[in-house]
Amino acid sequence: MRLIHLCLHALQTTYRFMWAMLLCYAQQHRAVPGFRYSLITPFSRERSIPPENRGSLRAPSHRLSKIRISNAWHFAYPLICTCLLFLVAAQPAAAQKPQEQNRIFIEEADRLDFSTIQGKQVKVVVGTEDLQARFVQDDIILWCDSAVLDANKVRAYGEVQINQNDSITVFADQIKYNGDSKKANLIGDVILSDPGNQLFSEAVSYDLEHKVAFYTTGATLTDGKTQLTSKRGYYYSEQERALFKGDVVVINPDFTIQSDTLRYDVANDVTYFDGPTTIVIKDGQIYTEDGYYNAATGYAEFTKNPVYNSGTRSAAADIIRYDSKDRKTYLEGNARVTDTEKKQYASAQSIIYDEQNDITYFNGDAYVKNEGEEYRADAIEYNRKEDRYTTTGRTTVRGENRAIDADKSYVIGDINYLEGNVFIQENEITIQADTVRFNQVLKSGEARGNVIMIDTLSNFTLHSQAANYNDNNGSILTWGNPYLTTLVDEDSLYISADTLWTFIDTLRQDSARILIADNKVKTFSAQYQTLCDSLSYSSRDSIFKLFDQPIVWSDTSQFTADTIFMRLEDNALKQFLLKQNAMIINSPDERLYNQIQGTDITADFKDEELRRMTVIGNAQSIYYIQDERDRYIGVNKAKCSEMIIAFGNNQVTKIRFLRQADASILPMKQTNHSSLRLQGFDWKESTRPKSKFDILK
Repeated sequence: MRLIHLCLHALQTTYRFMWAMLLCYAQQHRAVPGFRYSLITPFSRERSIPPENRGSLRAPSHRLSKIRISNAWHFAYPLICTCLLFLVAAQPAAAQKPQEQNRIFIEEADRLDFSTIQGKQVKVVVGTEDLQARFVQDDIILWCDSAVLDANKVRAYGEVQINQNDSITVFADQIKYNGDSKKANLIGDVILSDPGNQLFSEAVSYDLEHKVAFYTTGATLTDGKTQLTSKRGYYYSEQERALFKGDVVVINPDFTIQSDTLRYDVANDVTYFDGPTTIVIKDGQIYTEDGYYNAATGYAEFTKNPVYNSGTRSAAADIIRYDSKDRKTYLEGNARVTDTEKKQYASAQSIIYDEQNDITYFNGDAYVKNEGEEYRADAIEYNRKEDRYTTTGRTTVRGENRAIDADKSYVIGDINYLEGNVFIQENEITIQADTVRFNQVLKSGEARGNVIMIDTLSNFTLHSQAANYNDNNGSILTWGNPYLTTLVDEDSLYISADTLWTFIDTLRQDSARILIADNKVKTFSAQYQTLCDSLSYSSRDSIFKLFDQPIVWSDTSQFTADTIFMRLEDNALKQFLLKQNAMIINSPDERLYNQIQGTDITADFKDEELRRMTVIGNAQSIYYIQDERDRYIGVNKAKCSEMIIAFGNNQVTKIRFLRQADASILPMKQTNHSSLRLQGFDWKESTRPKSKFDILK
């Protein structure tokens, strides 16, 4: 009995298989003319979902359809199956195999009709409100309200849906599908959806074999965050790449893109710009005609006519690159930036902006122009936080209050080094030297080798082999055979010493410049010459102060005292003040010596000549009297507490004695002139600087 039961079960299974084959054969060959049948499925309640919910739609699972036939055919069931078995077996196996692989099968429908359209016999497949017609080809499933099946081609109408391998889903009002080429034309409210992306259009051509979609009448692509629209486009699903042309617009919360041609690498999240493109971001916009942006790495590169604009600022170069990881922007090749509001312009072969540290690097033929300054160098670095420029290579800086030139410039730490033919001008100070190093933080520096420092405000020039200077107080300390030159009454004055130091007096608001010369001080001018061991000068009162055995020569006169003050007025010698142990010796021929001595002596000058002398305290004089022919006729020797002496043509013209005068006139021939010497007499003409070259020794 068990064996019989198994045989019956096998026969029943065989009949069922034969009936399925009959159905396929009938679809292909219409073996039963006038046969009308319908397919009933338990999925009739799965009516297509409204279009707004299509993105989440999945194809229903396949289950065996139940077939309803009339009682008249029920009795012929075994006979038909047996005949069909032989009929199917008679078909050539080799011819069936390729057809089966690409054939479109009707998997379920409410009604199947046969009709003739344009002379061709076709199948009309109709669904119902609760049951859509469903077609299957390999991994492709198609649903629709109705369809026309012509050989291996389907024209589907009404809420059409295609699902391919549970990865790509297509919605449309109509579809023309060729099962041989697996190409479909999608028409009306088209939606092409794969994981993470959706494409909307009115007409799309889709190659299901290669998973390529294209459109020419406009479409919108979105991933939920970014939306793209264009007139034409190609979408390669398997390669996860897309090409868009014509009025391309990309809208993202962080940016907007308008382009003529745009390519998108979905897998790597890279956008390529193949034509005129404008990218609008929060702080500005970028224009380029070629380039790409990698959203995954935050790296962008614009390679054809790129320009960046943000308000009054703009930047352009052959190539513009941006790396969000290190937060740096690179401008390469003919790089230039402009800010019209701040009147700033910069150019270089390359420009790098370090956003994190707010530093800009200009490399190669660097040029930076601000509202008040211009910089030229091989390379320039600008620190915005510290508002500081540093340069490398031959450097030129020009500004309203500053100028710098050097053969070489570089920075180590906070120190800026300038080497070779260095020229610096800042405010009223000019520095020339072989080398200069300057501390940007301390605002102090050192110059070495053939140093020349010029103060145009105080009208002097310092020469030395080395100098230190400080911008905070305008201090300059020089050594190494230093000397100073300045103009006094349009005549050059030279001052030398072992060290010369000048600085601005910051204790008072007038910012007077102070000069201090120390050890072996010498001065020379055509009007006067001096020797002392220490000297100071203040631009506040224009007074030179000489200390430590000072000597002053003027024409044929020698002035000595414990301290000597020389006052200038309008940059011309105005007055000598000799304090303590004052003595003046005058000798036109160095044979006879006019001598004046006192506690203090004041000598007044006019038009570069000595005009008046006032002697106060223990005044003494030895004066040789001359007649109209300048012949000596006697010697006037006098003592008093005070006296006033008048001069003309550097000669004594009159002496006025005040208080307790004791005067006598000695005859020329009866007088021992070599003994006519006041106490402290010391004629030092041999030590007198004769020219500026004596100063420079």
